[in-house]
Amino acid sequence: AEGSSLRVLCEVTKRACDILTPMIVSIYNSIQASDANGQKSKVKVDDSAFTIADGVVQHLLTKELLGNIGVRAIVGEEECDINLSRPPFLVDDLVVPDEFIPMIEKARDGMKELAREIPRDDVALYKTLTVF
Repeated sequence: AEGSSLRVLCEVTKRACDILTPMIVSIYNSIQASDANGQKSKVKVDDSAFTIADGVVQHLLTKELLGNIGVRAIVGEEECDINLSRPPFLVDDLVVPDEFIPMIEKARDGMKELAREIPRDDVALYKTLTVF
């Protein structure tokens, strides 16, 4: 059973990436073509970029998809407050432009749906996993 639970977890995670990809691409394309539509990214203290996509993806994976299965730890790069429960959506101090709300809601709902597919019968295995 351990192998099948881990296999299902990997398959669900891959499908989560497939669901998130169109949103990520759209946000990054918008940043590259950015004009006066609002701030979609900022520079962190270490001079690396932080985008709305970075915060949304980490939140959806750690809170909506994997947050309730009891993994040992989730290692993420972005530490910030996120509001994706109702507009205006916020990623740290960045306001998510209205154009992205439908795709974020679709991705959020997809993560919730996928989370229900993760087997709950292997809690001991999940407690040994560190997710990056």
